This record gives sequence, structure tokens and C-alpha cells, in this order.
Amino acid sequence: MAKITMEEISKMAGVSLATVSRTVHSPQLVRKETRERINRVMKNVNYVYHATAGDLSRNRSSIIGVIIPAAKNLVFSTTLFAIQETAQEKYFSLITGSSKYDIETELRLLQRHVIWECEFRRISLWQVLTILKSPVIVIHRYIFY
Repeated sequence: MAKITMEEISKMAGVSLATVSRTVHSPQLVRKETRERINRVMKNVNYVYHATAGDLSRNRSSIIGVIIPAAKNLVFSTTLFAIQETAQEKYFSLITGSSKYDIETELRLLQRHVIWECEFRRISLWQVLTILKSPVIVIHRYIFY
């Protein structure tokens, strides 16, 4: 069975492709009746949005990477929970990793989950974060230049 596309969903629902996309990515911007009609069509044809494919086609990511030093530490687990709650409200997903307070582990996690094409064996965490050119929040970590 061929996969249903957003374009086909738009035709079935009698709306534009942009409206279907908006329903998936920013549902709060779509009128309730329109959103319900689109969701009904998607449910009837078993359409499941593939977020990773969508991110690739839009050249953006809906995934936030979080590296914490210790998952068992109450401060970090509480912080992670708060990040997750906020991310879900904004339709983002999390990838998490625990570094166990080891800078080499942090670098490996960054390399494995964020940057696949670079080699960081002799580079500081600050240099890695600078190369990323992505928004970064660092909590409870000294970053040496």
C-alpha cells in the first residue's frame, strides 16, 4: 500500500497543503473545525506524520538534545522533567544522555547525537558548541575556552 502524503490529505480534506502542514506543526494556528476535519481525514486513512522526514524536508529540527551529568541527581532529573514538559507543549521531542560528569563522554554524546561529520578528539567543549551554531543552554557547567 502506498504511503499517503500531506498533499493527498489536503485534497481529501478540501484545504491547502499549507493548512495541513500548519495543522501538524502549529495546530493552535488552525481553526478548530478545520483542524478537526483534517485530523478526521488523517485518522480515516491511517496517516501518521513522520517528524524526522518532515524535519529533513524543512531543514530544521523538532528535537532538542539534552546532556545531563547525572540522571539520578534530583536537581538534574527535575530540570530534565521541566525541559520535557515545556518541549512537549511546543511540539518538540527530546534526546537525552548522561555524561557522568565526564567531559569526554559529553563530547562523544555531542558527536554521536548532534554532529556526525566532525572529529572532536582535541577540541574543547566550548569550541564544539561554537561550531554547532545552534542555540545552547548550559546549566551547572564550567566551560573553559
